[in-house]
Amino acid sequence: MSVRRRFVLAGFGVILVVIIGSVLFWMQSGSSGGTGSKPVQRPVPTAPSAAPSSSFTVNRVQQIASDLSSGDTGRVQAAVAMPSGQSVPPEFVDQLHGLRSLSIDPTSLHDNGDGTASAVFAVVDANGKSAKWQAIFVESGNVWKLASTSEGA
Repeated sequence: MSVRRRFVLAGFGVILVVIIGSVLFWMQSGSSGGTGSKPVQRPVPTAPSAAPSSSFTVNRVQQIASDLSSGDTGRVQAAVAMPSGQSVPPEFVDQLHGLRSLSIDPTSLHDNGDGTASAVFAVVDANGKSAKWQAIFVESGNVWKLASTSEGA
């Protein structure tokens, strides 16, 4: 494995860990952004989770893949679930833009019915090495966004 491929994959992994950590921190501390002494109260559903209000479709996941590989910071930011006020690091945008391809396996889409979903991406890096990645999505503000990934789907 080339040094560049290792760097890209390691960078991709580190950025996703930071994103996931930020999302988890944000979810536990509440959307107010504060870490005050009062815990944030969230409503507890009394019935099973309702179906998400927007459909998890191949078209949406293809749009996310297009946004991620666009090289445009605004498009990448819009495709990734991030805590309010957090931004996607420019290095992450550059690494994604350097990929030869990022495509979805349309047969892998799975809507969990609870505001989360999954799909498998086929990724080909700048050196032509390919890998499969499991992607987890969350519905955020009535829009599906990428929440996390792990290599080896």
